[in-house]
Amino acid sequence: MNWAAARAMTARKRPTPATSRRGVEEMLDAAREAETRALVRFERKNAAVQKYENLKRRRERKLDTRRKIIAGAIALEHMKYDPAFAARFQELLDRYVRKSPERLLFGLALPPHPAPDSKTMQKASANTP
Repeated sequence: MNWAAARAMTARKRPTPATSRRGVEEMLDAAREAETRALVRFERKNAAVQKYENLKRRRERKLDTRRKIIAGAIALEHMKYDPAFAARFQELLDRYVRKSPERLLFGLALPPHPAPDSKTMQKASANTP
């Protein structure tokens, strides 16, 4: 056996262009599938995190509402026993409670409607035909 024949038997075969192309396409398909699986895993984990964060926010809102209810109940009860506190609390309510339904809830007088200023009157007269 000569060296050329021995070399030919042991030499690696070079892929033909069709074989090479198929290998690249298979690798690309595998990479796309791996990317899709990773994206699905990411979306699942992201959804779980969002669910947890929403649950945490909802729980915190409930606790905040409960604190406000308890603090308000204490303040309203204390108003019965301390006239100075009651007067000051009434002033604060009158100053900071603006919406009509809320003012009615606390027995506060409804604020008078503000008189239209000259700019408002000019705009209204300019818009009428």
